Amino acid sequence: MRDPSDWIRQFCIDLPIAQAELRKRGIEISDAQAQENLAEALGFGNDTTRLMYMPLPPDEIVRLIESHGKERPLAVKMGELEFAYSLIPEGVPRLLTEKEVKFKGEIWVIHKNDADPFPSSPHAHNYQENLVIHLGDGRLFRKREEVGRLGKKRFIELRTRILEELEDVELPALAV
Repeated sequence: MRDPSDWIRQFCIDLPIAQAELRKRGIEISDAQAQENLAEALGFGNDTTRLMYMPLPPDEIVRLIESHGKERPLAVKMGELEFAYSLIPEGVPRLLTEKEVKFKGEIWVIHKNDADPFPSSPHAHNYQENLVIHLGDGRLFRKREEVGRLGKKRFIELRTRILEELEDVELPALAV
């Protein structure tokens, strides 16, 4: 049995390679979503800790995520919007990661058919901060826990840009 820290180190090398290949195929998936999809595909339910003892090279990660997507449709990116300033209001906890943090702007990604319709369908992802936004009322979530809400002005601006810049998108009814 390998030491879990060896698996974690290797997974941190292999996952971005698999994500790049999936991106070429039109599938945008975060680290957390990949782990959840892999656990489900391997029959572990939501117990992602069981992945620590699985040898998962990039090609196997891609195969499992794509095959799991046939049972549970994977998200296809409709587009992304970049803002020159932060939409996230003061007081919403920021993530501290080892990755480079972009301070001047944010990128919000909207998928055509996200595998998980929570909190709205569609909704927008900010992968940098691991946030999702309900596109009907502006509530912000991290791991299904509400962490804040966009101000009305910024939220209306986000919805307007989505409608102007993305084709064939139907937003939830406005509830602010």
